[in-house]
Formats: sequence, C-alpha cells, structure tokens
Amino acid sequence: MFALDVFILQALRHLVGISKLTDWLIIFFAEYLIYFMVAAFLYFLFKAARGRKMYFFALAAISTILSRGIITELIRFFFFRLRPFAALAFSPLVAQSAAEAAFPSGHMAFLAPLALVFWYMDRKKGNWFIALTLLVGIARVIAGLHYPSDILCGLLIGLASFFAIRPFLRKADAASGAQ
Repeated sequence: MFALDVFILQALRHLVGISKLTDWLIIFFAEYLIYFMVAAFLYFLFKAARGRKMYFFALAAISTILSRGIITELIRFFFFRLRPFAALAFSPLVAQSAAEAAFPSGHMAFLAPLALVFWYMDRKKGNWFIALTLLVGIARVIAGLHYPSDILCGLLIGLASFFAIRPFLRKADAASGAQ
C-alpha cells in the first residue's frame, strides 16, 4: 500500500506551484474549509432539524468523539506514521508539526460522521457536505500532510463510528416519541 500511497501523493503534488491561486485554494481546502463546514453544520442543525435537534446533535457529537477523539488517537498511539512531508523530505503547503502522526487522518475521522448526519438531515445539502469532506481529504494529500490511505482510513473510522452509534440513538429517539 505504501508504494501506491507515494505514487498517488506524487501525482497529486504536481498541482503544487502551478499558480498562487491553486496553492491558495489547496491551503484553504486543507486547513480552513473545515471551520466553515462545522459552522454550516451547526447552523443547519439548529435551523432545519426542528424537533430532532437533540437526536442529530447527539449522533454527531458521540460519533465524532468516538471516531476522532478515541479510535483515531488509539491507532496513532500504537501505530505512528510520519507525515509525507517528513518522510519524503519536502516542504508542506500548510505548517504542521512533523512529530504529529499522519495515520489515520483526524480531519476525515471528524468530518465523515458530520457529513452523514448532515445527509440524514437534508439529502441535497448533505451531498454537498460529503463532496466538501472529500475535497478536504484530497487537499490534505496535495498539501503533503497525509497519504491517501490516511484519508481513506480516517473516512472509514468516521463512517464505522456513525453506523455503530446510530442504532442506539435511533432506539432512544423512537422511545422519546420524536418525529
């Protein structure tokens, strides 16, 4: 997998340096878009979810804490993987400590459950949120912060956490009589 990771990373890194605009976009998507996504998620959660706000909020909170705060950190503790810019000796587009583990991607482990909750709240807007989540992941590879497998594993951890938590909360939601 590592050879494929390096091949894809190097292919995508050819986008770096094309222009100041492309570099700026890569930096924005890799580092700053997540803040706008969280703000949009919270806005639509409290605006559109109506009587199910607590259900969606609990689903998002518990699944992101599980995926990003627990599973990702446990994996990083037992399996440290250098970030690509540190392992392959190049300068990343985004300032990042080389001492922080790359595997799995914490951004993806955080955004994947939010994207699914958003999709369950509103399919059309949720599709956009999913697309933006994938864009963040691709930008983080181009910026040199992650290998593609870091992104994929972060996504899978986020998805698994969401689907592990959802049945328990659905039962509680049904028992409370929320519609």
